[in-house]
Amino acid sequence: NNNNNNNNTPPIDLVVALHACGDLSDLALSYAQQNSCPFLICPCCYVKRYIHSFVPPWYTTIEDENDLRIVRKLAELDQRRDVSKRAMTVVNSLRLSAFASLQQQQQQQQQ
Repeated sequence: NNNNNNNNTPPIDLVVALHACGDLSDLALSYAQQNSCPFLICPCCYVKRYIHSFVPPWYTTIEDENDLRIVRKLAELDQRRDVSKRAMTVVNSLRLSAFASLQQQQQQQQQ
């Protein structure tokens, strides 16, 4: 159920990313999208960046780089869990929206 053209690699049934810090969540989403497979991703550590050459697709939805930095920091605000949860919801919604947009583009290209 995926587009993996390498015959030496078994088919991918599900992408699972537990405790996927920062952009590792985004990388797992991209991998799932590229291989047309379902995913289960548990993000954390919203401010961490491990793969500087990889730009998560949702980053382009926020025009001001300072706003991006702020929303990522708010997601980890321990002193205000209510604010933190709202910021996490914003980040994860942007992730899913970007993922859905890429998936829609991929489907249109296949038609």
